[in-house]
Amino acid sequence: MTKPPTVLIVSIVVLAVFLVVLVVNVARSGPDLIALAGSTVVLTVLVLVASKIESVRKLAVGEVQAEFDEVKTEVKGMGLEFRAELADFRRRLDHVIVHSMSAPMYENLQKLASGRFGPYEMTEGLRRELYHLRDVGYIDVQAIRAIPVSGSELSEHVAATRVGREFVDLRRQIEDHRESESGAG
Repeated sequence: MTKPPTVLIVSIVVLAVFLVVLVVNVARSGPDLIALAGSTVVLTVLVLVASKIESVRKLAVGEVQAEFDEVKTEVKGMGLEFRAELADFRRRLDHVIVHSMSAPMYENLQKLASGRFGPYEMTEGLRRELYHLRDVGYIDVQAIRAIPVSGSELSEHVAATRVGREFVDLRRQIEDHRESESGAG
């Protein structure tokens, strides 16, 4: 059961007081009888208006709630669209990252990032890869031309930078994620 509005209760109490006063004055037939009767009519109208104001307030709140629910539904829809667009952007960015470096160059960067590249032969292809990796900031090397033609450990001359290690980690995560998706799908 709903609680009656406070304005309505106060108006009813005041009306009851005026009615008691009116009955007493009618019994005495005093000169203020007409003024008191007019006041009673005005008060009765106020009570009715107060109860209608409460109904209008409830109606307005209901309309606001309905509009709020519509906006909330629209925002949820926008959120779903945004998530779908974000997922699509993520897939495209992952594709660019994975394909920004050839598989053999990535394998060499992985070995350098591990700190144990192993034996090497300084071919023209390896030399080009080292220049590229240095130019994009993935490796630190004093002078590529000063690296011996062959050796037992290239990591003695070249080291992966923090950015190079981050690239290796990111690409590994992307490839692992793709494998898990293809295995689940």
